[in-house]
Amino acid sequence: MMIYFHGSKIGGIKLIEPHESIHGRSYVYLSSNKVVACFYTVNAIEVFFERENWPKPDHFEPWFPYGFSHDGIPVLEEYYPNATRETYSGRKGFIYSCETEENLANPTNIPCAVTSEKALRVVDEECVLDIYEALCAFEKQGQLIIKKFEDASSQQLQVMDQLVIDEIQKYHLDLIPENPYSLFLKAKFPHLFSTP
Repeated sequence: MMIYFHGSKIGGIKLIEPHESIHGRSYVYLSSNKVVACFYTVNAIEVFFERENWPKPDHFEPWFPYGFSHDGIPVLEEYYPNATRETYSGRKGFIYSCETEENLANPTNIPCAVTSEKALRVVDEECVLDIYEALCAFEKQGQLIIKKFEDASSQQLQVMDQLVIDEIQKYHLDLIPENPYSLFLKAKFPHLFSTP
């Protein structure tokens, strides 16, 4: 039996159902790493819309800027000042544990991620009252690295800018300024948009 984790902003889930994904099929997304599951309890773009008091669309693009160290420790990168606190502070989330005997597929490029095309029963639910505090605790325990924006070198900032530019070009966000992803990226990275 393998235990996997699933992060959600919704509590009380007993059965995690597959949903249409960016990978073209309906999946349940899971992680073997609890810290990574914690990231997915909150979406930065949704938080941005709430702060602006804008009507929320049915769907938000994923914005989870993280990777892994050489030792496999999750690394959360801040692409703009105070990003981690702004996104996660005061936000409640739920970490679900699911148990499965199956070898689950990984269509992503995330090392600890797996997917299931079948609904999975929850074996445990943990309510995290403040995700930011939980992430800071993970960092103190050596289970997470948070790369602060203010500590980024000029070279790292250029790399981050290029990754955002790639997203703008990939989704033609310059041409759809009303798109939620466009609104978020333009607010955080106005210097990367060619349109006024």
